[in-house]
Amino acid sequence: LVLSLIFLIPHVVLAETRIDSNDIKKDWVWSAAGSPYVLEEQLYLPKDHILTIDAGAEVISIEKSDGEDPNTLTIEGVLKANGTRENPIRFRNLGSLYFANSQSTISGSIFEKTGLDFFSSTSTIKDSVIDGVFNAVTARGSSL
Repeated sequence: LVLSLIFLIPHVVLAETRIDSNDIKKDWVWSAAGSPYVLEEQLYLPKDHILTIDAGAEVISIEKSDGEDPNTLTIEGVLKANGTRENPIRFRNLGSLYFANSQSTISGSIFEKTGLDFFSSTSTIKDSVIDGVFNAVTARGSSL
């Protein structure tokens, strides 16, 4: 009887996807099912590449024991962060997302200890929260 009850109780299984520079794809989708996406190093998305992050996904930097700054995600391509208020995308401890010559859309996202830095970029941000950083948004030569 006990064994049959164990099989009837739903189990939540979370995957973890570790990301490094060898994993870059031209059209890349990060879903909630693969979360959290753990940046093992500084990550750069080149021009003409698209990273789509679906609602419910989480993106974090590995914990560094040597006191170094957390890993950042640099976007020269396109970021499409498609979160919702009910099911946000969470970015945690990245230090910053850096956008250079990028056209990106961000919605329904929560940035914890992660600022946004734009250089010569055009981006739309809506229904998002930035918390726990000194500079929440920095924009130079950009349209937000």
